[in-house]
Amino acid sequence: MTLFNIILVLIMFLAIDYLANLGKKKNAFLQTALLSTLLILTAFIALLLGVSIILLISAVIDLGNDLFITGLLMILTSGIIEFFLLRYFIKRWFNDVWTLTVVEYFIQWLLVYLTLYQVMTQSLSRIKLEVDIHTLFHILNIEALNLTLLPVLLISWISLIMHKINLRQ
Repeated sequence: MTLFNIILVLIMFLAIDYLANLGKKKNAFLQTALLSTLLILTAFIALLLGVSIILLISAVIDLGNDLFITGLLMILTSGIIEFFLLRYFIKRWFNDVWTLTVVEYFIQWLLVYLTLYQVMTQSLSRIKLEVDIHTLFHILNIEALNLTLLPVLLISWISLIMHKINLRQ
């Protein structure tokens, strides 16, 4: 992605923030951008720790060969770890449900878009055209995107929901 594309996406998010917020909440975009960045960074750390914990447990206790359950255990463990990693920051700087909800929406949009992007790229690769599809579009490697971003977004989503529930009580 070029710098221009990144700036264009940021402008679109600023436009969404302005139109939805209409100046009611100051620094809303900055708060959600900072929290999103913090969530992604801590989710990578939590994922490494969660995977390590489940691998250690599986060395002691036979979890079977079910990749679905093992993956789910890794994601849920990582979500719990990220909850504890973010607890101080959420209470100190992002302690309103509004900011958490907006970031949650961004995560949901990204999860849906990554799925849509995968469907689009797979559909385009099946179309028999005289022009090479890759010359028309610069297509990112969807498998690499899914393996890195989907677990991180899911972990962040789990942690956010835990924080929202915690703030409401």
